[in-house]
Amino acid sequence: MRKPRVLDLAKAIGFSKAYIYKFFDSKQAIGEIICANRLTEFMDIVNAAIVDAPTASEKLRRLFKAITEGWR
Repeated sequence: MRKPRVLDLAKAIGFSKAYIYKFFDSKQAIGEIICANRLTEFMDIVNAAIVDAPTASEKLRRLFKAITEGWR
């Protein structure tokens, strides 16, 4: 399996490689933003699942359910 390239990303979203680099300094910077966004989405799912749980055990149950079912 080959590593993803910035050119592959650019083609997938309909931009040129040069245009992508107007917004990102490096391939690593692109990866960091993608990971940060996915982590934020994950935390939103978890927080929504546990926010109104009445007990600690219910929070844990909802946490594990969110992790196993909500992250797809």
